Amino acid sequence: MNKTEQDILYLVSCALHQTKPNVEGMDFEKISKMAMSHTISSMVCMALESAGIKVDVLMDQKNKAIRKVMLLDSEREKIFSLFEKTGIWYLPLKGVILKEMYPVYGMRQMADNDILFDSTYRKEVKDIFLSLGYEIESYNKMNHDVYLKAPIYNYEMHVSLFDKTIPEFLEYYTQLEKKYVDQGLKRQMDVNDAYVYIIAHAYKHFIFSGTGIRTLIDIYVYNESCSLDINYINEQCKILGIQDYEKEAREMAYKLFDVPTNDFSNLSKEELEYVEYYFTSGTYGTAKQRMKNEIHKFELEGSKHAKVKYLFRRLFPETAWFKNHSKLLDSYPIFIPFYAVFRIITKVFTSWKKWTSEIKNILFMD
Repeated sequence: MNKTEQDILYLVSCALHQTKPNVEGMDFEKISKMAMSHTISSMVCMALESAGIKVDVLMDQKNKAIRKVMLLDSEREKIFSLFEKTGIWYLPLKGVILKEMYPVYGMRQMADNDILFDSTYRKEVKDIFLSLGYEIESYNKMNHDVYLKAPIYNYEMHVSLFDKTIPEFLEYYTQLEKKYVDQGLKRQMDVNDAYVYIIAHAYKHFIFSGTGIRTLIDIYVYNESCSLDINYINEQCKILGIQDYEKEAREMAYKLFDVPTNDFSNLSKEELEYVEYYFTSGTYGTAKQRMKNEIHKFELEGSKHAKVKYLFRRLFPETAWFKNHSKLLDSYPIFIPFYAVFRIITKVFTSWKKWTSEIKNILFMD
């Protein structure tokens, strides 16, 4: 763990505990770049401000973050009002809930708002967003639709919490939907189920493309804000196969943020490597990390030519991938071979540079 990463963790902890940091010897330019890459600029800015330090780029990010949260909050209420008039139940997710648990408004930055809704009203939800001036970035292709509107509005509207990429998660949350607390058309999970979902969502990113340090911050804040039933959480995490990840992530979150410090000499080599994985992944993971994780998975499965197998799977994904990315192929899998060939031909012309770059990265990967 380098000095900038240590300073980031220290500043985050100071922000969470509303403690004035000692900023002597800090490189604010490096800190700003790293904070922005992990979408924690507002939090880091608030910590520095308490020490009398104002960094222009961080101040700008903090002000934008506060404005964005305000606009998303106001717009979301407008959307929910239209849902209720139409008879559509809805359930806010992740950041919409987490942002309220942070000590200062706007400290937890938002890229978008994730909302689960009654899948039988998918078209009606599309019509509502179009009536509000949104553009459709994605519709009826995956387990969520994406709606955008300038200057900052971004809503991911989920018809299910997971897709077929992790079948166990999809089955679990399809059943859990029956347990959502019903408050009219506004629904919610109890605090324990919401926490398990946050962990499951983090785990999905962790094993595929990686996930950033904000994930550990969210886990710490949630545990500190809610009275949780640890036995129930352990049972549910065991069902999902994520009990080890939950324990490791929660324990590391407390080691990093429970007491403000920039001395992490007490962490073991394995723990430092674990934290470094989060730092190198950025907020939402990276394509390079996804490649590494997939290749490592094939190695663990005993493949002697893991890189070759990875390239083969990139060209010819498993049947589940095609079904997950196309409703037509899910309903008529007989067309999958034809689509697979068509996909390769089109990628040669539309994504040649991307594919060659990926091949080079794999060949020279450590």
